[in-house]
Amino acid sequence: MGAFVYDLTHNAGDNGFYLSSTGAVGPTATIYETAPALAFGAFGRMPTLAQRVGERQVGAGRDGFWLHLTGGRGSATPDASTAGASWDFTNSGLQVGYDRVLDDAGAGHLVVGVTAQAGRASADVVNAAGAGDIDMTSSGVGLTATWTLDSGFYLDAQLSLNRLSTDFATDAAGSLASGRDGTLTGFSLEAGHRFALGSKGALVPQAQFTFGRLATSDFTDAQGNAVDLGTHSMTTARLGLAYQYQDPAAPGTTFYVIGNLLRDLSTETTVLVDGTRLTARNDRTWAEIGVGGTVEIGERTTAYAEGSYRKAGGGGDNDAFALTAGVRMVW
Repeated sequence: MGAFVYDLTHNAGDNGFYLSSTGAVGPTATIYETAPALAFGAFGRMPTLAQRVGERQVGAGRDGFWLHLTGGRGSATPDASTAGASWDFTNSGLQVGYDRVLDDAGAGHLVVGVTAQAGRASADVVNAAGAGDIDMTSSGVGLTATWTLDSGFYLDAQLSLNRLSTDFATDAAGSLASGRDGTLTGFSLEAGHRFALGSKGALVPQAQFTFGRLATSDFTDAQGNAVDLGTHSMTTARLGLAYQYQDPAAPGTTFYVIGNLLRDLSTETTVLVDGTRLTARNDRTWAEIGVGGTVEIGERTTAYAEGSYRKAGGGGDNDAFALTAGVRMVW
């Protein structure tokens, strides 16, 4: 019944029973408040160039197909939440792409590509009044463009358009809504430079900006609540430094360790449940560390992977593990 929890109280004066609000936000409103954060966290985080295709210099200047898988899990407690929400989440995804070299002249390469992706995410959401679940799927297409110079500089751009479908449920009421549609568009721009350290090592400072926009439609759930999940935007910045190691005896094999500082530049999200305004804001600053590499497993094929862990700077129950792995074939 709306955003709040109600109690049945007895009035001794007229011997009647009445429903009265306790003022506490219920689990129904809590899962709706959480939905935008889950969508951005699971599907709005664009991969880095290394996560998407591995070490681009391996097989540079050649057309090819690639496929990479992603998976992650973690916990989140917003920096601010009307409902007092927190949740545990898991996500997984698959992305495939085709790259074509448009310009292989001079001292660099320009590569453009098309992608298709699909993913799934779920969250177990709790607050002081109860618990609920969100299950979300995503499918979409995208475009990529990468410019690399022999000097070590690179610039990578990604554009994606995804359709979301979301199911909501609470432990007390069961299913509240199924197949609620939304669209998530994203754009990412990453730049970096590889500075060689002798014949085996290199430092790669890099920066990435990601922009996202989530658009949803209004609906009425199974309890008769009018729900407006709203339209939201996301902006994140990443500053990173990677150390790469390459054995001269195995030129197609590269390993690296990377440290990132992430900053959420977004405003708070706002959801309406029966006219009640529910806002949430995630932790702003995160630190992340990861290890990965690219291995040449044939003349035309490379495999690559990265594992990472990130933690919010504000402390609390805000952290996540992620794993990506892929394969690229060129000709």
